[in-house]
Amino acid sequence: MDVMLKQIYGPEDPWCHVFEGLARPYMVETAAGEKTDNEAFIKSILQKQGSSTRWLMLIMSGSQVAGFAHYKISDEDPALGEIYEFYVTPGVRCRGIGRVAVNLIHRSLLTCGASKSELTANPPAEGFWAKCGYSQTGECVRNMQVMQARLRSDPSGDRPSDSPG
Repeated sequence: MDVMLKQIYGPEDPWCHVFEGLARPYMVETAAGEKTDNEAFIKSILQKQGSSTRWLMLIMSGSQVAGFAHYKISDEDPALGEIYEFYVTPGVRCRGIGRVAVNLIHRSLLTCGASKSELTANPPAEGFWAKCGYSQTGECVRNMQVMQARLRSDPSGDRPSDSPG
């Protein structure tokens, strides 16, 4: 499967508008009744880019933009990768694109020294994350399950055509 991650380097990146266009429906889908200033949140993600341990990536399937991911190495625990945002557009879900993208994220985190990854999962996405090797920790944050996975050098046997930078 031809899936790769394309890095967005910050608010001046030419691909920034593509992320903003994806982030708006993501925010609506994941709001779960929370009142959030979506535009400020989107801009804050863009402005945090530039660190060597934080990434904002577009998920590309061939030449099509299929979603985005925002993740980093924990400031407190360098062996922990944290996935903050992960979105695959509804039109391309259930085709394996998200799972390959997660594997690419895991490889990126492993390269930086992480041995595990953690996230908070919206209830509808818990099954997806379980299929990607995540299990519930028993902790909840804002009514979402905290899930964690151990990272392996080749989590699924997939051999994507490109890996994150």
